Amino acid sequence: MLTILIALFMGLLILAAFVLVVINRDSEKIVTAAVPLAFAAFAALALIFAFAREQPITRVFPVSFSYQVADKLPLAIPDRPDAEQLWFVDQIRQRDPKALEEKPDTQGELVYHEFLQKALVDWIATRHSGHWRMELLTFEAGPGAGTQSRWSPMPDAKEETSRILSVDELQRIFSENRFAGVHEGSGRLALPPGTTLNVETPKEAGATGKIRFKNRYCEITIQTSPSMGMLGVGAYSTLLGIPVSAPGYWTQQYIVRINATFSPWLVGNPWMAKVKQWASGIVDGLQNEFDEQVVWRKTLENYMLRKHLPPEIRNFAMPFGPMKVQPSVSK
Repeated sequence: MLTILIALFMGLLILAAFVLVVINRDSEKIVTAAVPLAFAAFAALALIFAFAREQPITRVFPVSFSYQVADKLPLAIPDRPDAEQLWFVDQIRQRDPKALEEKPDTQGELVYHEFLQKALVDWIATRHSGHWRMELLTFEAGPGAGTQSRWSPMPDAKEETSRILSVDELQRIFSENRFAGVHEGSGRLALPPGTTLNVETPKEAGATGKIRFKNRYCEITIQTSPSMGMLGVGAYSTLLGIPVSAPGYWTQQYIVRINATFSPWLVGNPWMAKVKQWASGIVDGLQNEFDEQVVWRKTLENYMLRKHLPPEIRNFAMPFGPMKVQPSVSK
């Protein structure tokens, strides 16, 4: 509020000076003195908007899913920290046995592209179900233990309002996505006031998908596109001791491009810092959760540790095979 009052006061002073110059425009002394001052003031403002603007945040990373060719069910790979939403695939299959069907030559590419879009937004919603002012923390729990995520409201969360998208609203936004009806937690999503969410669902194999959050302070665009697909489980075949091109399994990779940009006209607004913190938490969190490079590194750490554990503990990891849920979960 104080910043706004100061800006208004300075604006009135500039306006008054301009009026005086116009009234005394026949005076060479006043005009000569006013022009350099006006130029300096505008130059100072231009420099502020040019160099004090918030820099965009850009990330590009691969995402990989391995699954059975026959039924498209995702594979649980020992030591691999899977995305927490992979259970969605079997949930929708249990609700509708034909939900995962698509053209035979696409090998599940479109199914997992739609899943990827839903999983990305669901990850955000799980951590921002009640308020957008959340502190997202990730801790390295030690070799083999992976990472631990914690999220809690910021100290000033009670002072700010949120735009809450209900389960039904999110389902309408994802109406063209076969995974629209499944979610973790409450299924709600809290956004900064005035923020809109738009989702462009890929309609066919090879198409690009887009997720966009936008408000007057920033815009976050998440673009997803199919990359390469291959028979087998890729590099994980070495850890599992199975052929590289093991029949019956397929690994599909996607490229995720995240770009967060910030309004150059609101660099001095107190809300800009809060919105940038919100955007940064989302970008960093999504990469840490879905980036295949990060997942592979964590998998190797878990694998190497398990090799040094006693036999009775060594085989405690989830066995290799399809990920299924109990029928009661999907009701």
